[in-house]
Amino acid sequence: IAVAYEQFQHLPDVRAATAGAASAAAGLIIATAIKMMKGVAWTLVPIGMAVGTFIVIGYLRAPLWMVVVIFVPLSIGFTALARRRS
Repeated sequence: IAVAYEQFQHLPDVRAATAGAASAAAGLIIATAIKMMKGVAWTLVPIGMAVGTFIVIGYLRAPLWMVVVIFVPLSIGFTALARRRS
């Protein structure tokens, strides 16, 4: 597929199809995120993790692997701590 795209990427129809596929993928990701959020108990931990992840990826432009390596252990630790307290 990559070889075909490289050969035909300059064509307007190929660019339009690629943009359409990217939009569809973004819509599916957003729909999946909304479905996943329905089961979350919105306490301070998940809200803080969501806001922190958004800031680090959206504004600071950190690579995804770095965000995952940092935020997954933090999220697990904060959740375990919150469960011990309650």
